[in-house]
Amino acid sequence: MNKNIVLLLTGTVNPNNMIMTELQDIEVRKNEYISALRFWLKYTDIPIIFIENSNTDISTHFIDEVMGGRLEMITFDGNNYDRQLGKGYGELLCLEYAYSFSKFINQCDFIFKVTGRYKVLNFKIFFETYLAEPTINIMADFKWNLSFVDSRFFGFSKVFIYDYLINYKNVINDSEGIYFEHALSKAVLNYIANGHIYRPFVTLPRIEGYSGSTGAKYKSNYFHWLRYKYKYYIKYKSFGLGNLPWI
Repeated sequence: MNKNIVLLLTGTVNPNNMIMTELQDIEVRKNEYISALRFWLKYTDIPIIFIENSNTDISTHFIDEVMGGRLEMITFDGNNYDRQLGKGYGELLCLEYAYSFSKFINQCDFIFKVTGRYKVLNFKIFFETYLAEPTINIMADFKWNLSFVDSRFFGFSKVFIYDYLINYKNVINDSEGIYFEHALSKAVLNYIANGHIYRPFVTLPRIEGYSGSTGAKYKSNYFHWLRYKYKYYIKYKSFGLGNLPWI
């Protein structure tokens, strides 16, 4: 098991009437987290951290994996802030808390972050990209002329959280149209400007799951992925200048 690379899954089992969050059903959300965790445990062999911010413990479903040192489950009370800030603010709180308290993160060099209810069906491609070039500091998918980074899935050296991303925590306010993805974009651009190595995604992540914001199912089928494969390859070869539309 490669302990230098970890997978960080963020979660909020109980959204507690969070704004702009269509999926509020606690049982549905819990089952989706459990399903995603089982997927990641089966199809990867790297350490996994599940960080949950509504004080809802689901570790009883994964006793063997936790005891065996493959999975770290962290739950904290971090979802009682102003609802107007939105779930993206809570997402950053999860990353901040994980950085401070995760034993796995303390021992690693690079983190792949995934929203906890999602499965990235072609994760191996991104994992192997990093293995082939371990000097990479950030892997992310810019949208909308560099103003937005897809927060569902990205990779980064662990110093990025505390030295860069946390500095933008207080700009996030969903009710004012300033989302976590905007803060993430600013942090990534600052990180790159300071000399850290960036690589765009070589292909479109095949994300399976349902949007927490809208409840819509993401298109993860092979033909949808194939449709955008070459656009992403061009983006990768041109170092992801961010001038492609939302894809």
